[in-house]
Amino acid sequence: MKKEKKYHFWKSSLRGLYILFRLQPVGMVLYILGSTVHGLSWAWEIVCMQYFFDTVSQAACGEAEIEEVFVWLIITGISYIFSQFMNGAFNCYGQICNLKISRNMNEMLFNRTNAMELEEHENVAQMERLNRAINGSQFLFWVCTTILDLVFYYGIYFLFIGGYMMYLEPVLGCSIILIFVPCLLSKMANYYIFGKKEKEAASVRRHAEYYEKYMVDKAYFKETRLWGAENIFYDRFEKALIRLGKIEWKAQKTKSLTDLAARTVTVICYCMILYMLVVFIMGGKISVGAFAAILGSLSRLYSNMDELISERIGWASENVASVDNFLEFVEEQTTERRNIDIQEFQEILLQQVSFTYPEADMPAVRDINLSRVVSETH
Repeated sequence: MKKEKKYHFWKSSLRGLYILFRLQPVGMVLYILGSTVHGLSWAWEIVCMQYFFDTVSQAACGEAEIEEVFVWLIITGISYIFSQFMNGAFNCYGQICNLKISRNMNEMLFNRTNAMELEEHENVAQMERLNRAINGSQFLFWVCTTILDLVFYYGIYFLFIGGYMMYLEPVLGCSIILIFVPCLLSKMANYYIFGKKEKEAASVRRHAEYYEKYMVDKAYFKETRLWGAENIFYDRFEKALIRLGKIEWKAQKTKSLTDLAARTVTVICYCMILYMLVVFIMGGKISVGAFAAILGSLSRLYSNMDELISERIGWASENVASVDNFLEFVEEQTTERRNIDIQEFQEILLQQVSFTYPEADMPAVRDINLSRVVSETH
């Protein structure tokens, strides 16, 4: 059981990716290409920065011409502009892909709901599953593309930076790994925290939505006012919101304590890298340009690392349980329904028919007898 939960995030994300590529194959391929170029653009900017500062240092010592300084200044400026352009363009394209796929997911939900038996619409447990599936469809794209960004954007960027720092000094490259470990462990814990929260909150959220409809929807307006029940529904709605708040507060408190411990260790590792850079530049093991490039990129390195673990993986681990609800609902095998041609029957006969709604104690109808002759139409 523990092993299954350990790989639950990856299995769910891969299942979701399969659906995304099936719904929008061209769009997802373009997403991967954009993610790759985006990661390379940030990495290339660091190389340009090192050569620029090295050239400036050499020019100050009379070992390089001033024209070389201007050439690398222009190249560095172009690389910076291109990386900023890719950042905006890639984020915009992700929003467009999400909107397109949301339409397809709504269609999947409609088809699955349409295949439900009529009595399932009166089953409280089934309606809660539907509510959780609708909620999970909102997170599917961003949760599942976290894996793509992890490999093609963050993966390329961190591999390049790690290899670059390893080339300068092996201990610098190894130190990057130490920053990942505590944060990654904390986000694995967050998956269990928010998975439990979603199970507790689904039923309460569904009741809150119903009470809200009874108070404000036009369809219930007359009945609510006629029976003077608006205060009753308001009181129940308020209590449901309080319960939701307590569930959310409990999960967020545990998450914050876990993140605090992880970030403390990460900051310590960050300071260690700064200390090593100073030692290496003073000892002449790295050039002035390499020192300036790494020092200038450390803030972005830390920012991207924090974004990946605390925001992308952290947010995805919190909401993958909701994605699971969507996947399990739409992928569930259903009995194929077919329309019945009334002309195939000459007579409809019911004998001692009873029906009980799901989870009800008493039958809604009991011992119904009915006979009807179907008239032939030509």
